[in-house]
Amino acid sequence: ERSEASEGAADLDLLHSLGLVLGKVGAATEEHPVMVFKPVPGSAALGSTRSVLEHPIEITADMHFRRFKEPFPDPAQPAIAGIELVEEVPLPKWRCVYRKRRLKLQNNTPGFIKRFANAEFFDVAEESLWDQANHVLYVRGRNESFAHLVLVEDFLLFQRHDERDGWSQVTQTGACTIGGAFGFLRGTVEGFVRESYGKSVKKAQDHLVDRLDEEVAVRSASRALP
Repeated sequence: ERSEASEGAADLDLLHSLGLVLGKVGAATEEHPVMVFKPVPGSAALGSTRSVLEHPIEITADMHFRRFKEPFPDPAQPAIAGIELVEEVPLPKWRCVYRKRRLKLQNNTPGFIKRFANAEFFDVAEESLWDQANHVLYVRGRNESFAHLVLVEDFLLFQRHDERDGWSQVTQTGACTIGGAFGFLRGTVEGFVRESYGKSVKKAQDHLVDRLDEEVAVRSASRALP
């Protein structure tokens, strides 16, 4: 009993160190690792978007990690300059995998923001949890660079479609915190972030659909070859 208790405590410590908790999502009957979205207190909500994907959750989840073609930059997403896998932690007890990646993006912000954040690139930290047992992919992101100026936090939840077998769905939610350095420009900056976030979400989800459809077409063509 002591060893089981010690093992359970060690499991909880590991999950805590990864920013995970135990809970139940979807049709799960037992507790399993869950990634939650807790924006910085006082942040402004950027809205929530839901998209339907006509592909199984396993294929959709796998494509999330391959949506940007190498070598970088991907012509379809030229702002991505590089992706580094920082950490990968298997959680075999729950059939889960935790990953942390760092994305390097070109700084395409307007001039009035670049006056405060004058750099060619900025880094975004992405954490994910693929729960294979319950068919759920969580993705949590936030910019590491210039976070004291503008912090954008992002959360995606990939699941099986509620009604269509073989389909999946993704819900994306965001929040932002604007630092005091902008002074009277804070409202302008928040407006830009809100508009930019909405556009980037749509572009990213459209790109994911395109990549999924592209691979399905390639597989179909391969099967058709003699």
